[in-house]
Amino acid sequence: MRTDNGWTALHKVLLSQALSKIERKKIVVLLIEYGANVNANNPSWWEAYAHHDSSPIGRNSLPVAPTPLSIAKKGGFVEIVQILESNGAK
Repeated sequence: MRTDNGWTALHKVLLSQALSKIERKKIVVLLIEYGANVNANNPSWWEAYAHHDSSPIGRNSLPVAPTPLSIAKKGGFVEIVQILESNGAK
């Protein structure tokens, strides 16, 4: 399932400013346990953030079609990077 702008729940958790490090990690683990696609990308993300920068990472630092792994790496979420990679993220 994706938002109208192409984000999955996993993307949204990683981009959220409202979550603590512990909350973010717990939710990522739960989403993966329930089948979240760790390799989902969002080629249309730029349109969603073209007029504002509401992510903790910053839209200008994300690749063209960000995956949960690329967002976690840019955000410095080391433990989440390890979790994603151990679950097949590339």
